[in-house]
Amino acid sequence: NLVKTDQKQTLKQMANEALIYQEAKKQGVEIEKSLIDTEIASIEAKIVAQGQTLEAALSAEGMTKTDLENQIKIQKIAEKLAKPNLEITQAQINEYLTKNKSYLPTTYTKEQLQELAKTQLTTEIKNTAVNNWFTEIQKSAKIIFR
Repeated sequence: NLVKTDQKQTLKQMANEALIYQEAKKQGVEIEKSLIDTEIASIEAKIVAQGQTLEAALSAEGMTKTDLENQIKIQKIAEKLAKPNLEITQAQINEYLTKNKSYLPTTYTKEQLQELAKTQLTTEIKNTAVNNWFTEIQKSAKIIFR
């Protein structure tokens, strides 16, 4: 039964990826390799800072570098198609810092905290926009599993 669940999940993921690529083609959206490479370099820097290698981290997740590249490409395409409004106000940053005060690093400067808040808010906005956009395209998609 677990195998059947995994197969269903894999099929659903493949269908979702196909939907994203189809929509990207329809709208002429492409992602440059340099953007993917920059994202990988950022991920790798964080992993190395934790005393690990990218290859070891990927292996632990059962992934290859190509898998990671494809995952990033799909995410970047979806973000571009979702067209999130990334204008973050100082009021939003202040609210985030107030709400999350007990979770924030105490060694950070005010500027570092503001940047952290802006990064977190940007990620939240992108994720919400992508989820909303994806829900909408799924409604109009005709996916039949047999």
